[in-house]
Amino acid sequence: MTTFETNEYGGWIVPDFTVLPDNTVAPANSTIGKYCRVGEECKFGEYCKVGEGCLFGNGCKFGNGCKFGDWCHFDEGCLLEGITCVRFLTLGNIDGAGQQVLLVTDGKQVIVRAGCFKGSPDEFAAKAMDKNKHLYATLIPIVAAQLLAAVSVEDRTT
Repeated sequence: MTTFETNEYGGWIVPDFTVLPDNTVAPANSTIGKYCRVGEECKFGEYCKVGEGCLFGNGCKFGNGCKFGDWCHFDEGCLLEGITCVRFLTLGNIDGAGQQVLLVTDGKQVIVRAGCFKGSPDEFAAKAMDKNKHLYATLIPIVAAQLLAAVSVEDRTT
């Protein structure tokens, strides 16, 4: 069994460049260091934080609210925000508040995660408008549509 130091929430603190074996199960609130390699069929609890450049094997599953650094890669069948991730995109600091917005697509739909919010781009835009966050309400649906379109084009060309 893999063991690591734990943080104040009981999550693991996984050092940079660690290799995690197949079927690893990491608790909620874990922090995964930069450039880690993760085996197949691994499971990560809610609100994990992943450093840049991590590689995840086939079939990994992530709880809601996880945040990912730049240049992470997911092999086939990874479950992210409740859907099989074909492509994901993170946007940060859109309005200067420093919040990360995660968009995940399975090629048919896009799920938006921003803080406690999880839903469709249209649901996100409506909530953003209610809070007078017009830039978010305008940009996120456009970016989500482009992400879905890009995945569709990739499917046709491969």
